[in-house]
Amino acid sequence: MSILYILFLGILGTAKVTVQGTFGRKNVVTMADAIFFNGLIFLFSSLLFIKDAFTADPVTIFYAIAFGISSALFQMTYLQAIACGNMSITVMLVNFSIVIPVAVSLSVYGEQMTWFRGIGMALIAISFVLCTNFKGAKGTTKKWIIMASLATLSNGVANLVQKLFAAEGTGQTQAYVSWGYLFATIFSVILYLILHASGHKKTFRTRPNVFGYACATGLILGTFQFFYSKGAQAIDGSVFFPTYSGAAIILSALTGVVLFKDKLSVKQIISTVCGTAALILMNM
Repeated sequence: MSILYILFLGILGTAKVTVQGTFGRKNVVTMADAIFFNGLIFLFSSLLFIKDAFTADPVTIFYAIAFGISSALFQMTYLQAIACGNMSITVMLVNFSIVIPVAVSLSVYGEQMTWFRGIGMALIAISFVLCTNFKGAKGTTKKWIIMASLATLSNGVANLVQKLFAAEGTGQTQAYVSWGYLFATIFSVILYLILHASGHKKTFRTRPNVFGYACATGLILGTFQFFYSKGAQAIDGSVFFPTYSGAAIILSALTGVVLFKDKLSVKQIISTVCGTAALILMNM
């Protein structure tokens, strides 16, 4: 049943990216644009379980702070890395950040590495590489190296926090999600004010549709994060994190074909097949 649960998460994650991307492709041009819009998304996500936030214990709030800041930092550096370097390579590096929570799951929490899981992880790594376009790169600049490294690290830390919070077993998932995105909102506001003070302002007008897209994306994100946190509690981290990453690649490719009429290359088809085989092996 875990594979069905993870596929459900993949659908939610893909829906979030699709709605967010629909607005972003037309309106998000600068870093100030991205931080402002992401801040609104975080705000609506935090409101989804706001009534549970008042019952949170200190442990839950501690992990929520770490998750919120690392998530906001990831979004900021990820967009910067994509803007100044090869998008496909950046996405691949960010996906490999699952090594951090998987390593902790195996070494600290004593989860078992079976042959099926090992082969599945190898296939997922192959899938990552095959779906990466190494051509047409803008160049390996110092800024890209820094931003891509920070994006990979912060994403890995965010997932590690998920694993550590799951191991605590506080049962306060709703409060964790609410506080996490509340702190992400505060962090985004601070970053935006710094940019604004230095002359970097958003380029789109604050119209009702901005709040509409942000609300829809935020509600999907908050729902996703709730079930993602539950999954991290119920499923071994050495299975959960790589399997979700593999599912996300497959569903993203299928979404591109169905919604945007993309045509998959031979490498992308092989990548999807490898990812599918990995999902099956990881859950045997």
